[in-house]
Amino acid sequence: MVRCSHLTGKIHDIGLEFDRPVKHGWYDSAGTDMGQAGANLPKGSGKILFVTASRSEADLMRFTLDQMELDLVTETNANGALKAVEGSSFQIILVSPWLEDGMGGLEFVKTLREREYPFPVVAISSGSEDGFEERAKALGCTDVLNDPFDFNELVPLVCKYVACRGSDSDEPLVSARWAEVRMRPLILRYLEDLQRIITKLDQFLVKGDLQAMVKLCRQIRATAGGYGYPEIAEDADSLEKHIADNSEREALRRSYAALAGRCASAGQIRTSSNNHQNDA
Repeated sequence: MVRCSHLTGKIHDIGLEFDRPVKHGWYDSAGTDMGQAGANLPKGSGKILFVTASRSEADLMRFTLDQMELDLVTETNANGALKAVEGSSFQIILVSPWLEDGMGGLEFVKTLREREYPFPVVAISSGSEDGFEERAKALGCTDVLNDPFDFNELVPLVCKYVACRGSDSDEPLVSARWAEVRMRPLILRYLEDLQRIITKLDQFLVKGDLQAMVKLCRQIRATAGGYGYPEIAEDADSLEKHIADNSEREALRRSYAALAGRCASAGQIRTSSNNHQNDA
């Protein structure tokens, strides 16, 4: 079970307890304003791996990341996590101190880095170990999140490494040609193709295939402006320049995240358009 404070956002994997008496159903999204909180969270584009032996922690993490429109994969042990990393790409790996096979979280991070895994890994601290952050970063952790973790800290940390846009209340990036009614079907089709290109870019970034990335950046740069998205063309050009300059992997990741976030913002118009068609 999970003890969670709806006042402080703290999570403890030890039991169920509330800070004060609450009315039955306060947690029901249909009956309270709390169910609307997800609309105020930033929305992302990407995949995250969470390695933890605690199903309760995994469920709570999924609850938050689902509202951020992020894809969460969970593994309970190091062996499963290593297989997941080999078969897919992740923007972040979150590692709990406790894994199912007896391996500690930092030991798993050490194994990842020994295998030359290049992307962000965040260790979750038990909160009681002196010098944990120093040891974690010495073993290759990019960041440390204290446990019990505060969602006010979790969300900015996720957005630090994942392409995020504003909440649902934020305006999407609209094509400069959207007013041309006959262009709209073409724009919607282009945005669908663009999302596939972004997925491929992510895969090539993980593999380190920079030449393939350059080709896709040039494809985006050559077409985005024509469909009314000069900002996306500029982001693609920026990523290509980082590749040409042999920038550090972290700089490439940030540049890719900026491009992916911009494309995700533009892609909101597809959801809006589909909703209008369904309503009709």
